[in-house]
Amino acid sequence: MKLNNISVAFDGKPILKDFNFDFSGKGIIAVVGESGSGKTTLFRVIAGLQSVDNGTITDIPDKISYSFQEHRLLPWLNALQNVMSVSDKKDEQAALNLLGRMGITPDDAKKTPDKLSGGMRQRVAIARALYYNADIYLFDELFAGLDADNVKIVADLLKEKAKDALIVVITHENVQVLDADKTIVMEKIK
Repeated sequence: MKLNNISVAFDGKPILKDFNFDFSGKGIIAVVGESGSGKTTLFRVIAGLQSVDNGTITDIPDKISYSFQEHRLLPWLNALQNVMSVSDKKDEQAALNLLGRMGITPDDAKKTPDKLSGGMRQRVAIARALYYNADIYLFDELFAGLDADNVKIVADLLKEKAKDALIVVITHENVQVLDADKTIVMEKIK
């Protein structure tokens, strides 16, 4: 996916201006910057959730998976069902294995989101994004609510997945644990 001279403004205030980047290949790209620098807007543009005022997007992949800042789990489904809900492949064992690698026990996998801690909900949301077989995986502030041990677990899983896909992580913390292949530093437009 290539972004060419992308500009986005809200109420006349530019958030992205003439942004260019080639999001292709495999590996991890970290997008860092202070609040208000356009990180989440960039996430939404890549995900196809935000229209652009100017510029072009080419080479859009068929499959994009993403996890938002908020976990956005379906409250009527348990953790396992939430993970499996994003794909037609219904490989329960693969979903349980992924949850297990995230530190979610089989008993916890049977619980609805309201019965899980904030950190557990975040890990289920990350597992849900990773369960989908995508070309690009987008994560907005994926480390929010995770302790140091779980940050390492998630980072290791992303590094493993990055051997076969592109991972784009929008973050303002723990960027060093990602060992990103590329880093994009976003700055507020003045």
